[in-house]
Amino acid sequence: MPGQKDILIGSELFFEILKPEQHYLQEGNVILQNTKFGYLVTGTLPQSQQQANCCLISEPSLDITVKKFFELESLPDDSKEITKSEEEIYCEEHFVSTYKRDKTGRFIVRLPIKENAETLGYSKENAIKRLKGIWEKLNKNNTMGTVYKEFMNEYELLGHMEEIKNETLDKINYYIPHHSVYKPKTSTPLRVVFDASAKTTSGFF
Repeated sequence: MPGQKDILIGSELFFEILKPEQHYLQEGNVILQNTKFGYLVTGTLPQSQQQANCCLISEPSLDITVKKFFELESLPDDSKEITKSEEEIYCEEHFVSTYKRDKTGRFIVRLPIKENAETLGYSKENAIKRLKGIWEKLNKNNTMGTVYKEFMNEYELLGHMEEIKNETLDKINYYIPHHSVYKPKTSTPLRVVFDASAKTTSGFF
């Protein structure tokens, strides 16, 4: 076992303290080397080839499992008062007061934006800058440009986006930049990625 270190000897003095006497133990794997300070034990010890595997299996009680199952499947108890946070109450009130259904029966709900919209910051400049970069790529690749335009037209037909009017450009809005992943040899050569995490001038998102 390693003991406390009493002194450190530099490598330049190592061979000065050795004596010619050596003893080989255990078929030469362990060597006793005599020195001016006594014997040094060097070499390797045989390692055991036996391996012990330990497996532990823990099974929950059947009673506890059945109890949890019925708790999940049971209807909520109306007699117990459910405490809701302010945000949960606001979300419910916002949904009830702003939702509507279009001709297809789809629910439409306004985004819950805070009253002080100025804190959102500006994102138009960054979105336009990245749009110019996209146009440069599309002008260099006509095939990619055609597929990109088809995607945007489809998005507009599906109602996922719409063209904004000029009078709304100067208002506080959030412009989502986007870019494309183009792999012409795949079944879906174009994948448009919308970067909704792009930050505004105030650091939001």
